Amino acid sequence: MSHASARLTPRGRRLLVERVRTGWTITRAADAAGVSRQTGSKWIGRFVRDDRGRVQATDQRGQPRGEDPHELRRRRRPTLDRAFAKWCLQVECDRLRRWAAAFSARVAVC
Repeated sequence: MSHASARLTPRGRRLLVERVRTGWTITRAADAAGVSRQTGSKWIGRFVRDDRGRVQATDQRGQPRGEDPHELRRRRRPTLDRAFAKWCLQVECDRLRRWAAAFSARVAVC
């Protein structure tokens, strides 16, 4: 999938890769496609041949395959709950310490 201002469509990327595989330099193929050498190198690196000999883009998803984002959140939740409970306990202890110090100071004066 490409956006409206993309210089290379999926077909253009495939053509770039095929040109390099047939002997063109990356610089020449990238120039013919209207992109920089760095962008051409990036797309060459993202493409691999599948077992039928077709050029395919590698999976570039940020999320690991097979991982459900909701499942990841459920797994992380107990850790966050424990951390939050520990923080709340610390805040409450600090509040009680301050109260006890203030109370003992008043009791000592009386």
